[in-house]
Amino acid sequence: MIKLEKVVLAVDGGYYYPQSVELKQDYGLVGDRFAGDGERQICLLDIDVSNAIKELDGLCTKKFIGNFLTTGLDYKTLEVGQKLKVGKAQIEIVQRGKKCYPECPLITANSQCSLPHNCAFAKVIKGATIKMGSEITIEEKEQ
Repeated sequence: MIKLEKVVLAVDGGYYYPQSVELKQDYGLVGDRFAGDGERQICLLDIDVSNAIKELDGLCTKKFIGNFLTTGLDYKTLEVGQKLKVGKAQIEIVQRGKKCYPECPLITANSQCSLPHNCAFAKVIKGATIKMGSEITIEEKEQ
């Protein structure tokens, strides 16, 4: 089972971890300072990776935060255009993985970072209020 373990909103002065959040179509997470009409409205990140990267000394690892921290989602199998249902909301994957910077200390030291393979960005197709602990389902591809 794929599950939404934690919701994280970026707010002025830090982060907020609500029990529920409103997803707004073509906007993202209501209350998140990075919400807007761009393509990358939500960042999904494996919760174990979120915890592990904090111990790494990369350019992104200390400041990279996912909005939806998940368990059970195989990010390597996600495809751009794929739709996921989160509670009653629907999101669409717009980018799989995160690009690395060549000047990152992890890259220059030939170390491994899990971010490029264990996160995704999505836009909101259908808004709804969702709760932490909601099930995430991958919808069948349209033929």
